[in-house]
Amino acid sequence: LNYEESAFEDNVLELRLEAGIYRIITSSRLPNGDQHSSLRVFSLGPGEHKTIDMSLWENDARDMLVTYKLEDFVLQDSEQKERRISELISEKPAVLAFLGPGDEPTEHVLNELLASAAHWKESKARMLMIVRNREELGNASLQRVLENLSNIELYYDKLGVSEKAAAQMHVDTGKLPVLILLHKGLLGTYACAGYNVGSVELILRLLSEKE
Repeated sequence: LNYEESAFEDNVLELRLEAGIYRIITSSRLPNGDQHSSLRVFSLGPGEHKTIDMSLWENDARDMLVTYKLEDFVLQDSEQKERRISELISEKPAVLAFLGPGDEPTEHVLNELLASAAHWKESKARMLMIVRNREELGNASLQRVLENLSNIELYYDKLGVSEKAAAQMHVDTGKLPVLILLHKGLLGTYACAGYNVGSVELILRLLSEKE
């Protein structure tokens, strides 16, 4: 049986199955490579219609933490001056956000930031928002984020360091956005690449766990 082409609609997936005993496994992959799984076994009789609720393992926020040491790298500030990332990270951790404004995955993250604006301000989180060039500053979603969120500093990735940083955090090097929770000493404790649902709220939870 192959249902790879089937898709959920409004959180429901309807399948036509032969009578028998079936097993549903869902898994949630952690940044360190571990996977938490949930298993559901059910029987289906001839002509029977059955509704099965599926669930993912509820991960504790601390399960998401890793510890990787990043090599120092250079960004460019708004005055075109080179700034080392080691100089920009103080005692308080910061979120590095390598973005691709206009690309769909980054648009999703920017919308999540807007939806979490109140929580973001309350947490007093700090973000180093890193774009590829000045033209990307004209992106409407990015402008709304800059207008509604505090403690955001803009930098430019002129040397293409996003892939190197992603590799050192063991996430996909070919996808933007790359979000990294970075601490003093260039210790990365969480990262994701591409669009991951709920990534902004997860980072805020992780920041509160460390306080």
